[in-house]
Amino acid sequence: MKPAFILLCFMSGIPEKNGKMLLSSINNCVYFRDFMTKQSVTMKNAEGKVETKMYECVCKLTQVPKETRLY
Repeated sequence: MKPAFILLCFMSGIPEKNGKMLLSSINNCVYFRDFMTKQSVTMKNAEGKVETKMYECVCKLTQVPKETRLY
């Protein structure tokens, strides 16, 4: 096992389907977290109303198998 930093992104509190990224450095994780957090997406909901959703991302220290590729 080796340490890694996982970047988890949520849209309006709901985890994104592909919203995680494994990084080797806390500096890289913080860079992407700051870049992604507070970005907004405007879309129509099921009723046809336009709503704005915000991204929120967090960094977390975790352990991954040695063969896992880190960015």
